[in-house]
Amino acid sequence: MALVVKYLRQGSDLQQARIQARHSMSGSTRVMIDIILSIYATLSRNTLQLMRELIQRKRMDVQLQQSEAGYRSLFDSMLEAVYVIGRDQCILSANAGAVRLFGYPGEWFEGRPVTDIMQHQNNAKDSSAEVCSLAFDGDPQCFESTALRADGSGFSCEVHLTRGVEAVEKPYFSLESRHHNTGMENG
Repeated sequence: MALVVKYLRQGSDLQQARIQARHSMSGSTRVMIDIILSIYATLSRNTLQLMRELIQRKRMDVQLQQSEAGYRSLFDSMLEAVYVIGRDQCILSANAGAVRLFGYPGEWFEGRPVTDIMQHQNNAKDSSAEVCSLAFDGDPQCFESTALRADGSGFSCEVHLTRGVEAVEKPYFSLESRHHNTGMENG
């Protein structure tokens, strides 16, 4: 660059000054400058690519957060009690409908076996486990059940077990409970 400036001061135009500067440099200096410029160009391209990828990841993160907020809003606004249950038949999450119907705080549900609140066919826990297994195998289940509230009272409800989307590590399904107003409630 210094040689280009020198030749510009001597009255050469820019193109001519570049050519003169190139001829004035020794071969090794020219090679070293070409290598440095090549490395600089590569680093610049890589930096731009990394910046583009970072911007894309940030956009995807924002979209994921918006999607999760939309899902949570939809999940919590449903009137029916809906649960997401892991293959181990423990509740991963419960919506606001479940909180209202059963009377437990939301965090109470997490990690509990579904049989703590739902009993299939005459309160037999074995039958509940069996229908959960069938639902996980892709066979949706619907049955009458007795459910247990926080205050100890039981009520009759209709339960729908439907397998959800395969997650990376934990397949899950949703369990939907609809309370029947049959007057058969205890307490």
